[in-house]
Amino acid sequence: MRILHLATPEQGPGARSLLHALCEGYATAGHEVVVLPPGPTARPAGRRPHGSPAAAVRGTLLAELERVQPDRVEVADPRLGWVGAWAGTAGVGSLVLAPPPPRGGAPATAAPASPARAAERRALALAASFGAVVCPTSTAAERFTRLGVANARWVPRGTDLATFVPCRRDEELRAGLAQGARVLVAASDAVGQGERPDLLPAALRRLRACGVDARLVVLGARPGGTLRQAARGLPVTLLGPLPDRGELAAVLASVDVVVAPGAEDVRAVDVLAALACGTPVVAPAGSAAAEVVTDASGVVVPRTPAGLAVGVLEALELRAHGPGGPRARAEEFPWSRTVSSMLALHAPPAPASPAAAVAA
Repeated sequence: MRILHLATPEQGPGARSLLHALCEGYATAGHEVVVLPPGPTARPAGRRPHGSPAAAVRGTLLAELERVQPDRVEVADPRLGWVGAWAGTAGVGSLVLAPPPPRGGAPATAAPASPARAAERRALALAASFGAVVCPTSTAAERFTRLGVANARWVPRGTDLATFVPCRRDEELRAGLAQGARVLVAASDAVGQGERPDLLPAALRRLRACGVDARLVVLGARPGGTLRQAARGLPVTLLGPLPDRGELAAVLASVDVVVAPGAEDVRAVDVLAALACGTPVVAPAGSAAAEVVTDASGVVVPRTPAGLAVGVLEALELRAHGPGGPRARAEEFPWSRTVSSMLALHAPPAPASPAAAVAA
């Protein structure tokens, strides 16, 4: 089976890890994999883009689709909904790795032109274009289902259990990050639209007001971001992205607790990677991270400064029992599980038996 993966040009660490795992897993299973980045790298020479990168390369991408002649297409860029229609016409199986519809859905009183209604229409149109809509969490799949989408499928993401291991803990690295603090907390600068940029600094203030000598290490901190201003005067270390997975593993294994502040996902800090390193995770209730966390691997708390602060204190008690609980939870999410689930979606439907055909 020849599988064509259309990658998003704005790949973050999570998307890169997923793409690497899928390509390796598909090849190991005996399938041919072709990856196309539908962004500026695929743009015809000398042509200036008009509108989105996806629209700018449509002609080139159509030519590539005809050239590659895939048996299956998987799309990681939601702007490429038209590829699903092409696949349907060409008799090619297709799926899309889709962002979830808005939480809670649009209010009943929302106007047709409201942003919430527009987001729902985009989600419905995207789902209708593909054979399957792949969601990384069950709550995301449920949001599609509530809109009447019948082809939403939950495929949990995995993590690299060989790279992210508890033995990556580095006391010298920890001492440098802690700068004398007794408790070291890591989090990401993953603040989505409409979320509080001061949530982490406010939680740190609560901890320190309770007498906890804590320092916060923020991974993936954006230059000039609102978090930088909110953290002014607090013991906070702002680190940029860590593209080296070994370096990221060392940080995650060396801190005491990882906080996953985002409602949808954690872009700079992979929750599963933290658990694989043996570090407990604090997750807000109702978040994507909360689906992964168990009583033995972390704490689920209200998404407030007080809630996160209490969660850190409870997670420190888990940390005192060693890395076993978090690591065991992460081992339930190998990349091989993700690959198998994706291949099951790509598999052609089984032919009807002669008896079933006669009965029909």
